[in-house]
Amino acid sequence: MQKIIDFIKGKYSLFLPILLCVYLVGEILGISTYLGGGAGAMVATVFYYLLDIGIAVLFAILFLKKREDVIGFLLMIMVLVFGYRSFLNFPSGFNSIGGDAIFTIYGILSVLVSAFAGYVFVLYVVRRFKEIPADLARSGKYVALGIIPLAVLTGIFYIVVLARVEAHWSSYFAAISSYFAYMPLMAMTYIARFHEDPVAVIVQSEPKEEQAEAPAEEPVAEEPAPEEPSAEEPHEEPSEEGEPKQE
Repeated sequence: MQKIIDFIKGKYSLFLPILLCVYLVGEILGISTYLGGGAGAMVATVFYYLLDIGIAVLFAILFLKKREDVIGFLLMIMVLVFGYRSFLNFPSGFNSIGGDAIFTIYGILSVLVSAFAGYVFVLYVVRRFKEIPADLARSGKYVALGIIPLAVLTGIFYIVVLARVEAHWSSYFAAISSYFAYMPLMAMTYIARFHEDPVAVIVQSEPKEEQAEAPAEEPVAEEPAPEEPSAEEPHEEPSEEGEPKQE
């Protein structure tokens, strides 16, 4: 799994513009051809339509100007919104469970995707304010990695559900933008930009002990012993009478 995570980190700069473009185009096509009924629904749809176009233009300008700092900030907001929306969509996934087999599978997968995204969202928020166990902190990237295939599989069953109920063709674009682009992109963004593996704190106690013991290991300089007179050069005081004369 770590190799896949490293691959995502290495190719993230390539995945980001492609998936973001698919998401925004799918959103624009998904709502531009189906304005809904009533004045309120039409105004809301036009508002979302203009908002998506504005976001697409904004990201295009940021990519051209290579403003990675602003792009990273906007992606952080999108990740937080993704997690928050997962909490809101979590109960709705149970509505499809218990009916037709396809609907039930889609409902279960939808619940799992929302649960995984909600877990990553809570983990991300908690880690910003509090230190948590290393294993729990490290689990975030693996759960985020599981969102990618799970979202694609959910999208496939959702398209089948849309075909069963003969949904409007614009709904297919919304499904593609959400499950095949937005959700995988948010999971990749968390892995590549916002997840940090806990770093073990290394206490450097051994070097300090060595420094403290170093002076003790040095030999203590001994005081020089007083020099003894050399036996080879005896020192005799001259006699006042001199040497005796021979008769």
